[in-house]
Amino acid sequence: MCNLMHDKIGIGLACPQIGNSYNLFVMKHSILGDIGCFNPKILETAGSDDLYEEGCLSFPLIYLQITRPEKVKVEYTKSDGETVVQTWMDGIDARCFQHEFEHLQGELFIQHVSDFKLQRAMKKRDKTIRRLQKELKKA
Repeated sequence: MCNLMHDKIGIGLACPQIGNSYNLFVMKHSILGDIGCFNPKILETAGSDDLYEEGCLSFPLIYLQITRPEKVKVEYTKSDGETVVQTWMDGIDARCFQHEFEHLQGELFIQHVSDFKLQRAMKKRDKTIRRLQKELKKA
């Protein structure tokens, strides 16, 4: 899964995104590098809610401003199947953990915005694709 995440230039990937029902996601942690989070939980949130642009490998080239808690206290089992980690994450790590955790709950980041904002992001994506196609034809 980590290889696929890197191949698609992502920082997280959850099993439901690849048609698997395991309660697992992988993410690129800013300090630890690639980690596998089995049976993850969010135990607590702290700090202010931050607005930040997010994307998702399930929705290529769609970027949305999403509000999430700044810090999360998390728990997960490492890939060795035995070590349970309980720690606080903040910044991009907290955001990624929350995003991937939502995939395991059957939620998608597009559900955090209005239909209007989603439609606007889709039009922007379509415009970007058309521009890239024109550039490829010139090359």
